Amino acid sequence: RVGKAAPDFHRTGAYGRPLDRSGDAGQVVVLHFWDYRGTPEAPFGQVGYLDFLANKRAKDGVRVYGIAIDERLADAELAPLARREVRQFCSQFIRVSYPVAIDDGSLLGVFGDPRPLSASLPLWIVIGRDGTVLHHKAGLYLIDPNRGLEELNAIVSQAATN
Repeated sequence: RVGKAAPDFHRTGAYGRPLDRSGDAGQVVVLHFWDYRGTPEAPFGQVGYLDFLANKRAKDGVRVYGIAIDERLADAELAPLARREVRQFCSQFIRVSYPVAIDDGSLLGVFGDPRPLSASLPLWIVIGRDGTVLHHKAGLYLIDPNRGLEELNAIVSQAATN
């Protein structure tokens, strides 16, 4: 997927606002797909560092979107409960400044769901200003408590200066 055009996406945010990539033309976009299981489980600690990066790089034209994956969204009866739980989780537990969208797994599939390949979420995607996928990583980043998500920051920094 790296080096190819990123697909457009349109999703509903956890709070009902639409999120779509068409409004991000000329921006560097970071997508953070994570598996929502209905309870606050580790490793959600990385979102705090991602929130810091999002705020630090906003002036450079970087946009960050969290995307909560919950397969219950595909079931019409369970979708309202799933949306409510993700919204509650975002407001009470992770409290990030960047938008969080919800997905039944279909958008994740478009970007390359790593789970069928025995890899795990989270999935990190960085899209350059020209709409090309610059980075695709499944799994966790190593975090230095003093430097945060250093590897991701370097990738985003380079993309923001190009």
